[in-house]
This record gives sequence, C-alpha cells and structure tokens, in this order.
Amino acid sequence: MITRKKTDNTNVETKLHLRRHFLRTYHAEGGTVLDACQGEGKLWGQLRQEFPALRYTGADMKPRAVGVMVDSRRLLAMRDWPWDIIDVDTYREPWGHWQNLCETVSRPVTVFLTIGLVRMAGGVVSNCCKRAAGLPDETPGCLAASVVDLIFNQLLWYPVRLGWQIENVLEATPRQRARYIGLRLVPSRPAPGQKAPAKARKPRPAPVPATSPTRKTP
Repeated sequence: MITRKKTDNTNVETKLHLRRHFLRTYHAEGGTVLDACQGEGKLWGQLRQEFPALRYTGADMKPRAVGVMVDSRRLLAMRDWPWDIIDVDTYREPWGHWQNLCETVSRPVTVFLTIGLVRMAGGVVSNCCKRAAGLPDETPGCLAASVVDLIFNQLLWYPVRLGWQIENVLEATPRQRARYIGLRLVPSRPAPGQKAPAKARKPRPAPVPATSPTRKTP
C-alpha cells in the first residue's frame, strides 16, 4: 500500500498569497495571530518577517520547538479569546475549530481554513461534519464522505445563523487534495455604542486565481 507523507509545505506559495492579501487589507498595522495547527511554523515564520507588527501564538497537539502543545479547538471554545487572525491549516478538516470559533467569537476576525478533501474510498470525517449532515456519529467515513461536499456551504456559512456576517471571502484556486479559504467575519448587528459594519462588498480578486464560495439559497 502506498502511503503519502504529511507535510507542512504543500502549496506554500498559494497559502502565502491568500494570507498576504487579507493581512494587507485588514491588518497592515498589526494583529494577534493564532496559528491553530502550527506544525513546523514555516508558513507564519515567513509572514512574520514580512509583517513584523504581528503578535503570534502557535499551537499544536505535538511537541514543537515553539508554541503551545494543546488541542487548539479547546482554545477556541473559550470565551473572550484575544486573537483577531486565526489560521486553521489542518491536514484533514477545520470544521471542529470553525464551529467553536463561530460560537465564541466576540470581535471582527480574519480566518484562514484549509479543507482536506475526503475521498469516496475512505478517510476521516469528523462527528461535527456528520452531525451537520444529519448523520449519526458512528457513520463510517467512507459513507459520510459522499455528503461532505453537499454540506460545504452549510458549514462555511454557519456563523450567519449566529448573528455574524462574512464580509469578505476568497478561495485560492482549489488543489487536488485541499481547498484554501480566507474570510473576514464581522458582527451583523453592532453592539451598543458601536457603528454598524460596512455593508458587505463584492470580494475583490485575490493575488492568485481565486473563486468566491457562494451560499446556496433554499
């Protein structure tokens, strides 16, 4: 059986271009970053050189030279977390992180999601994803994979149901094994004493060929 080695260096330039676009648009003067799946830290190591005003926290479930050894889904399940840039560059799917983030977010935030494509022949599908599709947790991944693509927009637009607005969303050119999404999440309704967020505008082209994921209307 052929096995594929997991690597933190897949499509690095595509990931960097997408992140640079959002950093220049929303965080030119700095920001606080949670690298939720730090790995070797090469991606944000490069970006921190280009954007030195960024403050960085790396997290991973495996011991690394820097960062915090923790399941970062737990960090995003806590209220009042301090980051305004969150990167979930996982090997599999980001929806557990995304669900926790959407349910605890309290400030405008820029989010990057790497979505590993689950194949029909098998693969891991999280319980979060299964529940969103209306499937029992014990559904085998090889069966659940057939509905993952069908509920992609339902998963991505989950924060809209919670009173948040996706102000800007871009997808870098999809690759064979993953999709790369960047988005800006802002409140739909202003808090007392705050101004309403700017009306959502049509996303501008990213510096790499990109498409904008669209929300399906019932």
